[in-house]
Amino acid sequence: MMTNLVSFPGLGIFDITLNKVAFYIGDKPIYWYGIIIAVSFIAAFGYGLSKAGKLGVTTDDITDCVLLAIVLALVFARLYFVVFYKDPVTGTNTYFQGTAKEIFLNCIALWKGGSSIFGVLLGAVIAVFIMARIRKIPAGTVFDAASVCVPIGQIIGRLGNFVNCELYGVETAPDFFLRMEINGAPGVHPLFLYEMVWNVVVLILAHVAFKKRRFDGQSFIAYIGLYGLGRGVIEIFKGQTHMQGNIKISCVVGFACFVMALIVYIVEYAKNKPDPMRLYINRIRQAAKMVILKNEAVCETAGGAQEGESVICEEDSLPCENETTSADEGENT
Repeated sequence: MMTNLVSFPGLGIFDITLNKVAFYIGDKPIYWYGIIIAVSFIAAFGYGLSKAGKLGVTTDDITDCVLLAIVLALVFARLYFVVFYKDPVTGTNTYFQGTAKEIFLNCIALWKGGSSIFGVLLGAVIAVFIMARIRKIPAGTVFDAASVCVPIGQIIGRLGNFVNCELYGVETAPDFFLRMEINGAPGVHPLFLYEMVWNVVVLILAHVAFKKRRFDGQSFIAYIGLYGLGRGVIEIFKGQTHMQGNIKISCVVGFACFVMALIVYIVEYAKNKPDPMRLYINRIRQAAKMVILKNEAVCETAGGAQEGESVICEEDSLPCENETTSADEGENT
């Protein structure tokens, strides 16, 4: 179905017609979901690049991490979904039924829908660790950039779920003020809206953590903990799609992220005293300052050089011009 009729009776909003197709190029439909996801990526990526200088890394460092993260995020998002998927009707994992070829094609069919945000995060984290090692930069600095830009992408991206009428939960009470009715069906929890609102909170708190960082990766740990907590709660209201027995896997993963982040925070603050030099950007600035001071000292000792000579400062490609004159200057020989 390309169009859906959506209402929020408790908010006084009725009969919003949502068309999944934005426009056509020839016979090819261009979907709103794809446009919204593209906008969310551009916004998040652009904002992440703006933070590079404050972290001591280059825009090339961020770009390389993002490119690899896109690939691994897609792989792990799909992998997480198909491994833990349970059909709501049969209670079985339908992705692993049929011939080997059918199973393989079903598992890689991203275009048919089905992915997990926790899989996205896992793939992105692995990508950053790999690329940070290659680029010889602390992974924590890139993670901190992600902590304040990923929520932006998530907030915008959830509008795509709204247009597609997806990411909704179980039925609500008939008088629940936030209930969402799709095509006249009973009201359900608008989980996309819950997550949008929570991601705004996460974005604000991640920025607070970013400004008060005491170690590389601190604001990312805050993001993981806060997002995991919110997502764990939201998953309670979701249908039974990722179950292991009677346990909702995504709930467990979300709350586990919160607990692990909290433990890391407590340990870091208990074991380590505040030290600005734990931040990569401060170490770089200190190293640059030491080079400048060393060069100034070298240049000051260059006064004894003969006229017309220049002294090359250590660790610097610029010559220190000899500003003193020879004792014999102006004399005829």
